[in-house]
Amino acid sequence: MRDFLEVYLRKQFNKTKKKILIAHLDIDTSRFLKKSAMMALFFSVVLGIITFFMVFKFRTQASLMNNIFVSLVVLILGFCFAFWFMMHTIDVYILKRKKAMDQEVLFSGRYLLIKMQSGTPFFNSLIDASKVFGIAGKFFEEIIDEVDTGTPIEIALENAATTCPSKNFRIILREMNNALKLGVDVTKTLELILEDIASDQLEEIRAFGKKINALSMFYMIFAVVIPSLGMTIFIIASSFIGLSISLTHLFFVIFLLVFIQFMFLALFRSIRPTVNL
Repeated sequence: MRDFLEVYLRKQFNKTKKKILIAHLDIDTSRFLKKSAMMALFFSVVLGIITFFMVFKFRTQASLMNNIFVSLVVLILGFCFAFWFMMHTIDVYILKRKKAMDQEVLFSGRYLLIKMQSGTPFFNSLIDASKVFGIAGKFFEEIIDEVDTGTPIEIALENAATTCPSKNFRIILREMNNALKLGVDVTKTLELILEDIASDQLEEIRAFGKKINALSMFYMIFAVVIPSLGMTIFIIASSFIGLSISLTHLFFVIFLLVFIQFMFLALFRSIRPTVNL
C-alpha cells in the first residue's frame, strides 16, 4: 500500500510539473502543491466551522460528538474538492494559451515560410518571427534562447513541441524537426502542413456556422419569445384571477432573464473556433 501510494504521488507530481511547463506558469511545482494544499485547507476549515455552527443551531437534540463528526466529514470532503479544484486551475491557463497560439499558428507559419522561400536560413527566420508575433513570437524566442545556450536546434524544437499546448504548433515543430534531421527541404514540409491546417480551420468554421444556426433558433425561443409571451400571458391571467405581483417577483424574473442571456453568451463563446485565417 505504501509503495502504491508513493508511486501514485510521484506520478501526480510529474504530471503537475509537466502541466506547469505547458501553461508557462512562473512557479515551482512543490510551491504550487503547497499553495494549493494551504488554500484547500483554509477553505475546508472555514466550511467545517460554518457547518458545525449550522448543525448546532438547527439540530438542538443532536449530541456534540455528532456535530463534530458531521463537521469533520464536511471538512474532509471540502478539502478534497478544493484541492482538486486548485489542481485543475492549471488547465484553464493551458486552454487560454492554446487558444492564443491557435489564433496565430497560420500567420506565424506563413511568415516562416515566406522568409525561408526568400532565402533566409531557418534559424534566422525563427529570429525574425520572434520579433513579429505575440505569444507565438515569445514561443520562438524561447527556442532561440535554448539554442543560444548550447542546445542543438533539433533538441530545442523537440522540447518546445513537448511543452506546447497547441496541436497545430506541435505538428509544425515536429515535422520541421524531422525535415532538419533527414536533410529534407523544410519549406516544402512547412507548406504542406500549413495547407492542412488551413483546410482543418475552414472545416471548423463551417461546423461553427451549422452550430450557430441551431443555437440562434434556441436563443430566439428560450431567451426572447417564451419570456416575452410568458410575461404577457402571466400578467393578463393574474389580472383575471386577482393574483398580485410584487416587486420581488419582478426582480426574480429579471434575474432569470439575465441568467439566461449570460448562459447563451457563454455558450456562444465556448463553441467559437479559435481560428484566424
